[in-house]
Amino acid sequence: MPVAGRVCVWWVEQCVYIRQPAETGTLSVGTLIYSTSVPMATNEPSHLFFTAKDDPREDCIIIGFTYGSTTASGQDKPIFFRFTTAEISPGETRTTVIRDEGQVVAHLDWEADVHLGMATIGNKHQPMSYMVIRNPASNGRIFEVNGRQYEWREVLGQIDCYDLFRTSPMPHAQIAIFRRETRDTPVGPAHAVMQYIFDDDVLLLEALVDGIASASRVSLMLFAFSQRGRYIASMGYCVMQHV
Repeated sequence: MPVAGRVCVWWVEQCVYIRQPAETGTLSVGTLIYSTSVPMATNEPSHLFFTAKDDPREDCIIIGFTYGSTTASGQDKPIFFRFTTAEISPGETRTTVIRDEGQVVAHLDWEADVHLGMATIGNKHQPMSYMVIRNPASNGRIFEVNGRQYEWREVLGQIDCYDLFRTSPMPHAQIAIFRRETRDTPVGPAHAVMQYIFDDDVLLLEALVDGIASASRVSLMLFAFSQRGRYIASMGYCVMQHV
């Protein structure tokens, strides 16, 4: 069995472990004012854990469960993503997003290694610049999925804390949070956690990939600061905010 497959099986066996509550803030299902996709069948938020500490493009494993999502094997759907980056030609690199046991679901093509190029997510092909549009009113990062608009917003006064909102159609609704915290997992230390209250594979993938597309230069370091800009995490990945 491929390494990714073995990790998936290993993680499924840890179902009880993953259900531990996060330590730094909890997203309440009650905050979901208007369903963004498939309604949740459980009253607790789902969790994803991120193993990348520095450059999220370099062999980052994301593991967890969507609770209450019925599958052939049970009521909780296992989630497994892997991000890897390789050079495809001199000065050009490609980040490949793999789900489960080898299904390629997206890739990001970088120019000069770190500059924004083209993104392919499922059947959608677009410039990565479309994925990093900023809302001047909230200073959040905007992206769209199936005609709905979403926005990652930094939590004021808190380092490495971000909330995901559905901003269109009205009313606005908070549907996920990202927090930096360290925790042991079966595949090594996790350095961040995401809680979410929706069951939509397309939205989940877009939210994850949009974070990587937001980083456009220098070192792409997670949770780090540089003299040229401030790098902040979004869904376990970097977003550059000039200061």
